[in-house]
Amino acid sequence: MIDLLKKRKLRKQLKEYLHAAQHARHMREDIAAPADIEALQAAEEVVRDIRNGGQGDVEKAVEVLAAASDKVYPTQNTSGMRENIEVIIVALGAAMAIRAFFFQPFKIPTGSMQPTLNGINAFAQTGPTWNERQPFKLVNWLVAGESYKVVKAKASGYLTSGVGTRDNSVVYINNVPHKIPVYLRGLGQIDYGHEYAKGDILIPGPKGTEICTQAAGTIQGIKIDANGDYIVMIGATPHSVPAYMLQPNNKKFYNKGDPILAGRVVAGDHILVNKIKYNFMRPERGDISVFDTRHIDYDGVRSDTFYIKRMVGLSGEKIQIQNHRIVADGEVVSDPPMFETIATDPIYSGGHATTPGSRLQDADDFIQLAEDEYLMMGDNTRPNMSLDGRFFAGVPRDDFQGPAFFVYWPFRDHWGIIR
Repeated sequence: MIDLLKKRKLRKQLKEYLHAAQHARHMREDIAAPADIEALQAAEEVVRDIRNGGQGDVEKAVEVLAAASDKVYPTQNTSGMRENIEVIIVALGAAMAIRAFFFQPFKIPTGSMQPTLNGINAFAQTGPTWNERQPFKLVNWLVAGESYKVVKAKASGYLTSGVGTRDNSVVYINNVPHKIPVYLRGLGQIDYGHEYAKGDILIPGPKGTEICTQAAGTIQGIKIDANGDYIVMIGATPHSVPAYMLQPNNKKFYNKGDPILAGRVVAGDHILVNKIKYNFMRPERGDISVFDTRHIDYDGVRSDTFYIKRMVGLSGEKIQIQNHRIVADGEVVSDPPMFETIATDPIYSGGHATTPGSRLQDADDFIQLAEDEYLMMGDNTRPNMSLDGRFFAGVPRDDFQGPAFFVYWPFRDHWGIIR
């Protein structure tokens, strides 16, 4: 009986040795020397014969097998590290699989969904504050997504404009290029957070040249017109500002090291998208969804990116905007309740807007959606704030990634479930 138990224990131990040797060979057989692989296979065969027949020098056979395995797949001093690396690789693979098939992160770059979701915002600030110095700077960025950004002159001279891209503008000082991130453009003397009264000075200047506000409120956005001048929106009222009156200022002489633009930048909301839901359920009105722009043929819309908007129209519907409300097949949309909120809450500036130059310029215009087409709009439909379905019409169902459901960063007022 004792001999039988010893044999069973020996067979089990030899099986473990063989398993370890096979693992080493499978991991390295594509890069190890062929002679080493052959030696390991021969050592495996010897141990396998001993295990099956019970005859032979077990100690010597195991010693040869261990040496052959170590030559193919060295273990000394690095086994722990290698195992950790393997675990990390497996974990990364699992994370990539989750990202590809279940949940995918996206970030909000623009203000088209504000105030429901925030894009990148910048606020005028002349210098860093106490919480923008280490170690507070890192904590402030990790928690609140805030950071102080400054673009300084690399040379002395007058500023001239250059060619811009989607993400950056380029200005030149003495032929030296300076990249201006899109979210910093128009900062200069502009204070986004200031509550202006009608008649307040918006842009200072010599007596008689200053620009005063024509409406009360805060600045809602800044755009550049065809002449390169700025259009500053206070409420729904546009204010034309000549380019030279805002920073970066092409009438000013900059010394090397002078700040061209400086401000506090707050990261846009980073969201998670449910990539599974639309495989089993039809999209619903009110969903905030991410979609591919590959089939959108409209000037200003890149075909290699993703947009995030709210679903306002369902397949087969006739959509209009009347009295700042979404109208579907002649009925005012009030469900889900978010549509009522957008129409009545002052922070949404009075609901959805018809827009000159779009397909919905007045109350009589409509967009007829085809089967499996959906109409997407930003929650912020003030002029120049959202390039959406009012301009490019419906989006095919196959181009949807899924609905957004969670803001995971930064840890500000929008963190948590998206409503």
